[in-house]
Amino acid sequence: MQSRALMLGLTSLLIMGLLLGACAPPPAPPSPPQLPTPDELTPAESDVTTVSGVISRDTTWSGNILVTEKVTVSERVTLTVKPGTVVKFKHWRPGYTDPFRRIPLNMDGTLRAVGIPEKPIRFTSDAPEPEHSDWVGITFGPSSENSIMDHCIVEFARTGVGVNQANITLSNSIVRWSQGANVFLDGSSATITRNRIYGAGHDGIGMAYSSPTITYNTLSDNGFGITLISTSNPIIRYNVITNSRATGIIVKALSSPVIEYNKITGNVNQGITIATADSTIRYNNIYNNRVSQLLLEQQGNVVAANNWWGTADEGEVESSIHVHEGNLSYEPYLTSPVDIGEVKYDYENTETYEHPPATENDIFPYFYPSDETRKIVSSWSSADNPTGMAWDGKHFWVVTLTKKLLKYDPPGKLIDSLTAPGAFPIALAYDGQYLWSLDYSEQLAYQFDFSGTVIKSIPAPVAGYGEGGLAYDGQHLLTLQGGKLYKFDTSGSIVEIIQVQMDEIAIAGLAWDGEHLWAADKDINEKFLNSTL
Repeated sequence: MQSRALMLGLTSLLIMGLLLGACAPPPAPPSPPQLPTPDELTPAESDVTTVSGVISRDTTWSGNILVTEKVTVSERVTLTVKPGTVVKFKHWRPGYTDPFRRIPLNMDGTLRAVGIPEKPIRFTSDAPEPEHSDWVGITFGPSSENSIMDHCIVEFARTGVGVNQANITLSNSIVRWSQGANVFLDGSSATITRNRIYGAGHDGIGMAYSSPTITYNTLSDNGFGITLISTSNPIIRYNVITNSRATGIIVKALSSPVIEYNKITGNVNQGITIATADSTIRYNNIYNNRVSQLLLEQQGNVVAANNWWGTADEGEVESSIHVHEGNLSYEPYLTSPVDIGEVKYDYENTETYEHPPATENDIFPYFYPSDETRKIVSSWSSADNPTGMAWDGKHFWVVTLTKKLLKYDPPGKLIDSLTAPGAFPIALAYDGQYLWSLDYSEQLAYQFDFSGTVIKSIPAPVAGYGEGGLAYDGQHLLTLQGGKLYKFDTSGSIVEIIQVQMDEIAIAGLAWDGEHLWAADKDINEKFLNSTL
């Protein structure tokens, strides 16, 4: 199940003095030398060192490492990983009886994983046929200092690199095929530069309360290219953000990024979406995104002058930029593309993965490898990033990150689309008469009718974005946050707090079936007996 310590990292290669009137960027950095493809750079499989537990003194890994249980590197301890090392993590999947479940590498100390182009360092699954989320990922905690990952490959994790109130450098690396985010930052000013970040189920790079420097990366084929929430203020320069299955860059919840000299193209929804946030967007090439190039969805002041929108035609430019609410200026706009140079990487790795997460070929979700009683019998898609779902006896209701309240019939036909209350809805429940939602940024629960009219709002225990779920047991509202089940009444008073014995809880949904409470985390479903309530 998903660890609540989330992640990220990297270093600024360029400090620019930008003038609004100038259109030409500083020259791109010199290209590194082209080196051989590292096809056979792994150590001999016969020599394997098995590791687990707490590392309490400076340690060096080399050759083949097999991690069989959770590894934690203690504070003020350095783990050095030599070039060419292959670190494999014992894999776990839903339905397996392995008691250790998914395995993380937790860094409370310092990680020095510095490979070279001929011998990158690989962090991967031990499965003969690996899948995304076979292991947790590499997580840097608040006491981690001066960590660097350079010329590394991180793959098949739940979250590839997670940085929680720490600052790391992630450079010249490949991070791919994570179930959630390839990189996630929480309270971090990491440096992320010259990486290839692709194939994530959710974010290529996601962040909350963070101000990283993100330069010279290629982000492709992720759910979202870069996602900002909760007052994140990154510098995003000289990146290529392409072929996201949703939006190239999404900016939410009082964030204020600087977005300059990027190529943002070929994304399924918008190039950039902004809601309840301010942004400076200039000297970018933003074009050929399927729905629109730029959307200001809700409240914000956005300066988006001096960008190339894929055309010099004034009418076409105007029609590609949408404003639902807020202030956005985009003139003057450029009449030709910005030369942002080309990043050339000093090693290649062209392996492919048959079914990356959140694609049509994805084999997840499943409960047990051969359980036919729980197979998916119907599904439909929503392009609005759903965060909660409820059933009123006749219709499904879905609340989304974009503040939409969607009403569907059982076959999946959209009946109605309304505006959800609050600023950041993350969960939904039905009490027999009214709908309830949790709001992440306001830490409130809203009660409202089927027209979206708010009946009342009450204080609610909300600890994490996209976590906790919401259910109604006939008397109380229930949410599961950080391993604790909160029962609170419809006035907002907490009635009871129950510690739930589940490892690494990150709950995405709750439902009450009249006898039992069901909780769905981001990897697997668990059943809680009525006696626990």
